[in-house]
Amino acid sequence: MIGGGPAGSVAASALARKGHRVAVFEAAEFPRFKIGESLLPNGNRVWREIGVWDKIEQAGFVRKEGAEFLSADGSFAVHNVFAQGLVPGRDYTYQVDRARFDQLLLEHAREQGAQVHQPARVERLEQRPDGWTLTTRGGERYEADFVLDASGRDSLLGRHLELQRDRLPYPKRIALYLHAVGVAREQTARGGNILITRLPAGWSWFIPVSEFRVSLGVVTTPEQLKAFDGSREAFFWQALRQSPQLAARLKNAEAVGDLHATADYTYSHTHFGDARYLLAGDAACFIDPVFSSGVYLAAESSFLAAQYLDRALRAQRPLRKQEARQYTRLLKSRVRVMRRLIENFYDDDGFAVFMNPSDRWQLFAAVNSVVGGCTELPWQLRWRYGLFNTICALNRRWRFIPRIGGKATASAVEEIETAKRF
Repeated sequence: MIGGGPAGSVAASALARKGHRVAVFEAAEFPRFKIGESLLPNGNRVWREIGVWDKIEQAGFVRKEGAEFLSADGSFAVHNVFAQGLVPGRDYTYQVDRARFDQLLLEHAREQGAQVHQPARVERLEQRPDGWTLTTRGGERYEADFVLDASGRDSLLGRHLELQRDRLPYPKRIALYLHAVGVAREQTARGGNILITRLPAGWSWFIPVSEFRVSLGVVTTPEQLKAFDGSREAFFWQALRQSPQLAARLKNAEAVGDLHATADYTYSHTHFGDARYLLAGDAACFIDPVFSSGVYLAAESSFLAAQYLDRALRAQRPLRKQEARQYTRLLKSRVRVMRRLIENFYDDDGFAVFMNPSDRWQLFAAVNSVVGGCTELPWQLRWRYGLFNTICALNRRWRFIPRIGGKATASAVEEIETAKRF
């Protein structure tokens, strides 16, 4: 495994538990700062499968029972309670401090029998007919039958093989984020919810990661950031305080550490595998994090990859072309479910539908399940989610549900629609 984050740790644990020899190469020393703190309840199944769920439950992370979405002025609000979705058994999950969470997962992989090399940066990959030779920065060489690239946005194997990427119809965006203390939180079961606010400049997140600390983020376009007359820090705090609810909570907020930035982060490789390798997590693709799908898709993809690698290892053969294509197709289909939700969120008319939920035909319950990470859709969920997307499309044409907050993202939507025509 190249990478010891959630994707690499999940696959390492899954394969080690089946008796395979597994090595994980992680370049960073843990614990280290990382965003993507909000888990989805549909991912709990993976944590149980690799035997780490009890450790997560006992780690003292913030319990997350839902997600809340606000318009910029606070006049519209939607509260998604996971227990009210259509798929039973997805009632809650956790908000996690990624420094602790990632270390917990990697240590669990080690306990399952995986060899963990850390810090160990893989700098050279040499492909052989029957596998790979990996060379670390220190000059150590290792041989492997298969490589699972879980190196995140670095996508080490993707760059090494110059793998083709899909052209995705999304404008470039940039995320600014940090941790803060001195922030007011609701002292109820809702106090562990993620709070997503759609702002004129994009959207923001508010994630409680401990009793005293929250993760704050603003996602905008490079053009909006460049047009701002001031520093990135000033833009960040001003964007957050455009929301009355956030302004009240952040009255006494103090930043912990520096402001971080991640730019132009939506991408997808065309294929996620071949005879002797698979891509998992962010190394395969990354989509806008507005619905907190990052860690969930990393865990889901790497657990799925481990199943394909297990079969090939037991048969002492490479992956068949059909298996690599099937892995790509299955993962892309799950990502596509979240992408449709993201597209509707950014579209003014789709957002209006989302923020005016209807209980008719259990549509809100269906969307609730997708917000909770249900991307492998059973029939009772598939047709309802399809109907929701159809209503969003019809609203773009006839606008029977008025827009909320004007045309905050109209330029971004125009770019998407223009790109779709090519």
